[in-house]
Amino acid sequence: MNRVAPWLTNSRWPTVPIRYLARLGTGHTPSRQHPEYWEDCDTPWMTLADVWQLRGGTVDYVHETKDMISKLGLVNSAAVLHPAGTVMLSRTASVGFSGIMARDMATSQDFATWTCGERLHPKYLLYVLRAMAPDLRRVAAGSTHKTIYMPDIEELRMPAPSMEEQRRIADFLDAATSSIDRLSSLTARQLSAIEERGIEFARVMTTGTGEPDSRRTGVSWMPHMHKDWRLHRVGRVFRTGSGTTPTSSNADYFGDGSPWVNTGDLRDGPVVDVKRSVTQLALRDFSALKTYAPGSLVVAMYGATIGRLGILGMRACVNQACCVLAESPVIDSKYAFYWFLSQRQEIIGLASGGGQPNISQDVIRSLRIPAPRIREQRHIVAAIDTERENQSSMCAALTRRLSLLAERRQALITATVTGQIDVTAARGVG
Repeated sequence: MNRVAPWLTNSRWPTVPIRYLARLGTGHTPSRQHPEYWEDCDTPWMTLADVWQLRGGTVDYVHETKDMISKLGLVNSAAVLHPAGTVMLSRTASVGFSGIMARDMATSQDFATWTCGERLHPKYLLYVLRAMAPDLRRVAAGSTHKTIYMPDIEELRMPAPSMEEQRRIADFLDAATSSIDRLSSLTARQLSAIEERGIEFARVMTTGTGEPDSRRTGVSWMPHMHKDWRLHRVGRVFRTGSGTTPTSSNADYFGDGSPWVNTGDLRDGPVVDVKRSVTQLALRDFSALKTYAPGSLVVAMYGATIGRLGILGMRACVNQACCVLAESPVIDSKYAFYWFLSQRQEIIGLASGGGQPNISQDVIRSLRIPAPRIREQRHIVAAIDTERENQSSMCAALTRRLSLLAERRQALITATVTGQIDVTAARGVG
């Protein structure tokens, strides 16, 4: 199946189906209709909820899983207890992530597994699968739920050097990728430090706490502010509102018309382009759909994007997950944007609800923003803009470095498992 990984044609060694060198398997989910299958669970069970451990490609061995299954569930399903050392590959939804079982465990049907025979080193197979990862994601079938089907898994091929050579390759890649990973980790920390410094700069500027004199605010998570500033309750100085979602089955409600902002359109900056628009018919039929002026501040109230922000670059309406702050005579919307950005984690901490925390409109209206007169607010905004521009260039350079390190890592693995790099020479081994 070289159509999946055409680079295998460059292998120094013959290629064979992986199943010739390892026992191919998969997993299963015991029936949820039998509660007894889910009692006394003590067997680690790898599911898509555990794929996060493998996403970075730096974790080789999986020791713990989020869920466990019982021996009764194993016996009464197609689930299999795989031995430690088994190599696994996620093949549905999150396609192409691989790791090695550090202990005996089972998997859901979302994984393919290979238990290596005497002619295959698990770590070498792991690196082969990681070399294939971009190709596996490229060829995964399905428009919404990507899948590599088992008949295709059966045909996956790999280079087959000697066991001694496999060990040398695994040892070489362990050392080489560790060096790259250390550089990537350092770069990521630098990037995070710059971003945190930017948030702190905005926090100091929008509370006035960079000045020697301050006074208490009475707000536990924002204890101090400039002594000469005022605290403004959001609900009193902004016109606040939200929106709704027109009936999705009615195509007449969607199309050319007013931009319709969803939380996915909010990226902590200007909102100048949205995925969908709603028609005049939708605006007429749904009274909750109101349009807001350019410059209005939009806050995501719940979901994966909770706390994300945007400033409207055009007149638009929003869905029900957005809260809009519009038309304040005393608070500049971009000043408010920077205050919300710098206090985001504290504001999210005020959310209610367990499964899906929600910073409701009532919570947002109750917030109090410290601010000087509006002319000084605009000076503060200009200073933060300048700082962010300087930080943006540094962040872009570091992001580019991370991308290049990732490309280097991937290319190194691919070249090494196919023998394009002579690891004996590279490691100075005679």
